[in-house]
Amino acid sequence: MNEYLHADEQHAGHQAWYLARLAASGIPSASHAIWDDCCAAGTLDGVLARDGSGALRRTGQWWVYEAYARLDGVYARSQADGPLDAVAAVGAGARSARVLLGAPSGGAADTDLTLRGLSRLGGVTVTVRRIPDAAPLDAPVTVSTTAVPAGTDSVTLPLRPESGQDAFSVSVTG
Repeated sequence: MNEYLHADEQHAGHQAWYLARLAASGIPSASHAIWDDCCAAGTLDGVLARDGSGALRRTGQWWVYEAYARLDGVYARSQADGPLDAVAAVGAGARSARVLLGAPSGGAADTDLTLRGLSRLGGVTVTVRRIPDAAPLDAPVTVSTTAVPAGTDSVTLPLRPESGQDAFSVSVTG
């Protein structure tokens, strides 16, 4: 795919939604459109931002790409209702999983995320991080950390965006 994420779509939540759609489509590669501040600014169209001293710092979009890059192993089936979409992967060692969620611009709303099949992983810890659409953003915000005992097959977690542009990253570790 030549270009995705045009200027009005360049928000953390929309970017996560787009990456989920790209992963489900089977498109082998895609390029982020960079037109608004392509060359002179050096911010990769909002993936980085300059602080008061002129140094480049990470933004919410950067953290979405970082969360997407951490999806390793085998893609898992995900199902979403409404505008929200997700991409998930189970680690090659089958003791970890990750999920990235987002909605098109302004579409993020309170929702519940249900993770199923956890009993195959044994006892796990589930960490939910909110990725605000902010520039700069030093790190995603840890919303919750939940210990899930061995034998528990599913857990439902509330996802409460503070903005319609938020994305979420969920990690399951054993």
